Amino acid sequence: MLQQLTPMFFVRDIRASVKYYTEVLGFECLNIMTRCEGGEAFWASLRRGKVDIMFRLKNSVMKEEAPQYTGSFYIYVDNVDEVWEELKTKANILYDIEDFEHQMREFAITDPDGYVFNFGEDIESVKARTGAAK
Repeated sequence: MLQQLTPMFFVRDIRASVKYYTEVLGFECLNIMTRCEGGEAFWASLRRGKVDIMFRLKNSVMKEEAPQYTGSFYIYVDNVDEVWEELKTKANILYDIEDFEHQMREFAITDPDGYVFNFGEDIESVKARTGAAK
């Protein structure tokens, strides 16, 4: 039985990515693996709430022509307005918070490696949380 999906991002610099995700996006670093004591980091694991992610350096056995991820990662949140206030001045904003026709209130950011993250909340949940008329 499937239990969980944890994305693993290929990044240019593990430590720089960990710094961005912990200092800007509020993740906790669970583990960093290095090639030797004090050596180059090649893998890391992070968590914020129920969202786990991993980073790794691309290695020599991976084919350059392999397709790279071209979509985005959608993170459902309990209070999208709160997350927006937290990130709007710290993160690279792809688009501002907005209510969309697909009934989600969301915004998007990009990380230093170009990965796109959407943060969203169902509009009905926003209305219930804020007491807005339906």
